[in-house]
Amino acid sequence: MNLKSFISLAISLGLTLSCTGCSNTQKSTVKNNNNSSVSFTTKENKDDSTKEAYPKPDWETQIYEGKYLKYKIPKNWSKNEAHSIEKMNLDFFTPTDTTSNMPSNVNIQISSLQSNSKNIDYSDEKIKEDFHKFLLSSGQLPEEAQSGKYFTEEINGIWVYYLTFDRKIQDGLSAKQTIYLPMGLDYSIIIWATDFNDGSTPKVDDIAKYICATLEII
Repeated sequence: MNLKSFISLAISLGLTLSCTGCSNTQKSTVKNNNNSSVSFTTKENKDDSTKEAYPKPDWETQIYEGKYLKYKIPKNWSKNEAHSIEKMNLDFFTPTDTTSNMPSNVNIQISSLQSNSKNIDYSDEKIKEDFHKFLLSSGQLPEEAQSGKYFTEEINGIWVYYLTFDRKIQDGLSAKQTIYLPMGLDYSIIIWATDFNDGSTPKVDDIAKYICATLEII
């Protein structure tokens, strides 16, 4: 199965928007890799009745409901309309009271409303390894991602693959960025969490994981 449709240019779009405030002349480094593919095995039917619930955060939450998705975000965060792109199904969130032109942020995008990956066993170690290799070879991530740390975690019954790395922006400014990919859903979804170390609370990675934990397709 070729995953170019799954890891689409949305990776680059979300990455660019995450650092929009950093530079008005930021250049995209997107490259196409027509030979990148990953082979998958089919998952067996499993009983989800014993799965552990993801722990509730110690911060207040609110329900955000978009056109296709519903999930929970912190009560002190809100949608940034200036950086959200409705026609590309991308919602961009920042702290409501931020005064920074480069605030920490979380954005979530539906890269495709069609997904043929629901019956894949994402708990398979070989699939996890192959997907990591594909992600790094996709040509859609910054150079720093090559030395990033890759994790997989089951969150409320959804396998989430994520890659985190420190990225140099400009003038000595850096940010920690993490791409989260909730796997096996009806839609292909990409979440970017960007931390500018500006003291924003809650932590962007906690927000991204809680979005994955509360994600509903509507």
